[in-house]
Amino acid sequence: MMQFFICILLVTLLNRYLSQYVASEYLHERIQTGMVKVLTHCPNPQASEVEFKLCADEARAGSWMESLPKEYVYCDNPASPSLSPLCHHIQTETMPWKEVDGEPAPGFLHTYFSWKDSPWTAVRQISSQHVLLVDQAVLKKSTDELWGIRNRVMQYVFPVIALMMLAVSWVMANVLLRPINRIKNTLQKLSSKNLNEPIEVTADYREFKAFTEVFEELRGRLHNSFLQSHRFSADASHELRTPLTILRGHVEMGIAELPSGSPAQIRLRLMGEEIERLIDITEKLLLLSRADSDSLKLDMEQVNVSDILAQMVEDAQFMHPNLKITSHIAPQILWRCDKHLIYQLIQNLYVNAVNYNVPDGWIDFQLKQAHGSLEFSIANPTHEVVHDLSGRAFERFYRGDSSHTRQVDGHGLGLSLCIEIIHVHHGRITLTADNDKVVRVSVTAPLDPPDVWFG
Repeated sequence: MMQFFICILLVTLLNRYLSQYVASEYLHERIQTGMVKVLTHCPNPQASEVEFKLCADEARAGSWMESLPKEYVYCDNPASPSLSPLCHHIQTETMPWKEVDGEPAPGFLHTYFSWKDSPWTAVRQISSQHVLLVDQAVLKKSTDELWGIRNRVMQYVFPVIALMMLAVSWVMANVLLRPINRIKNTLQKLSSKNLNEPIEVTADYREFKAFTEVFEELRGRLHNSFLQSHRFSADASHELRTPLTILRGHVEMGIAELPSGSPAQIRLRLMGEEIERLIDITEKLLLLSRADSDSLKLDMEQVNVSDILAQMVEDAQFMHPNLKITSHIAPQILWRCDKHLIYQLIQNLYVNAVNYNVPDGWIDFQLKQAHGSLEFSIANPTHEVVHDLSGRAFERFYRGDSSHTRQVDGHGLGLSLCIEIIHVHHGRITLTADNDKVVRVSVTAPLDPPDVWFG
């Protein structure tokens, strides 16, 4: 806004000085033309000064010079004994006379000179000694009065002009930006979930039509790219499940047939663990691809989350006696959800809390309900909190600083699955880390979410 008013002020000042300069140049030209007219109208060389002034007034009548002060001097024959010092000066001194431009101009010369610190303009006929002089100081005084009036008027007009220009600019900006804002609002609603929906934006102006067509074409390309990537992930995961399952069966048979504790059996056990890891990855990738393509099927039912979490706390105390397990679980919290997915969500968060804990550390479980929503959190201490943990923890295959996670089993898909599971249940999941190297994952979701997610 400040820049806008500064621009208006600069334009106004530039216009003021430019117009004053142009007007001054025009004034000088008109003065010369008027003086030529007077000399043309009053050519009598025998006329006295009084008679000449009467004639000059008659010539000025109805012309542009009538509005100027009658401060001019007429110089006749230089031999006249009544020649004034000013006339003597103009008649005797060598002056740089130039031809007068404009109409009527032929046969007349003009010059500028200074007399007693006052600027004068002189016009004379080439064929005679008659000279007409005008004191520019008197004219400048008159024009300065005009400029003063103009400046006082501008003091009142400028705020009005500024407000009007501001109003016009605001209207024009709104009119011109209206289609752009509509396009922006439409694009803000686009996501991987609705890329198949066309952009319904009407271009008010011809110039914006190509703009909307480009974004529509871009939306189509993005939609096709998402479909191809989702289809590839789903197909690859689905195709890998069968051979991996067969490999697992053969490995289990080989382990049973080999002598217990033999090197071959140990190698087969290690191979079996890696096959299980591959099966786990493919299952999670298949689940993520279904979530991306909105084909994740939910089997909604009332689930007692308090019982599930209490059982997990009990198992944790048995499985990890080196960790201090604490909990505060509100009883009988019923959540309408997909039991299998929610169990996987809680299991992934619990496994992360165990894997990224410290020796002789602790895990704290919290569960309560408030305002029709479930609030669940798991907290644990960790070795080191990397700077980008909170922002990137839910990215796929992200595992933080490799120097602290290379000994941790996993492949960086657990939290990615968690955020997709809680998303289809209309919830929210966040990860925070404080200066005490304590990581807390919090989940908030409605206890009775609307049925809008279908596969």
